[in-house]
Amino acid sequence: LNPAGYDRVFVITPVWAWNLSPPVRAWLKQNKGSLAKTAFITVSGDTKPDKVVAAMAKSSGTTPTASAGFAERHFQPQNRASYLEVLRSVVDPMR
Repeated sequence: LNPAGYDRVFVITPVWAWNLSPPVRAWLKQNKGSLAKTAFITVSGDTKPDKVVAAMAKSSGTTPTASAGFAERHFQPQNRASYLEVLRSVVDPMR
């Protein structure tokens, strides 16, 4: 599907060796300049999202409307409130 046909695009990537995963980097480069309102989301063991989100922005030529990173701890049942807070920080600006 062509992402240019959507008014909002969520790009979610695993973090590979503390970096943007090559398949997502390639997809972002392939669609450079065609992404509308975007949210960039990382999923990792415990890597902070800043470096990976910056690489996503550079590869896509897009400044994201929202970005966040999910770490392994967010998916533990006792951290549900933290998970929901991160989720809201990405979804709310995209409305």
